[in-house]
Amino acid sequence: MPNIAPTAKCKLRLLKLERVKDYLLMEEEYVRTQELLKPHEERNEEERTKARLFITPATTLPSQVFVAPFQHPQLQHF
Repeated sequence: MPNIAPTAKCKLRLLKLERVKDYLLMEEEYVRTQELLKPHEERNEEERTKARLFITPATTLPSQVFVAPFQHPQLQHF
């Protein structure tokens, strides 16, 4: 191995490159994890959309209206 004179400068460069390498490895792992979670999130969003179709606001629910049958014998005297 050849003798390198400015060892401090080379050591700093090595540390900098190792830090960049570590950052890129973390970024790669993050992207891989996000790609694995994406189908799961899409499936959850589809389930939420389907659930929203079954939930109706109170304003759209039909109100119960009492319709008295006028021919009913017990209601004849009213």
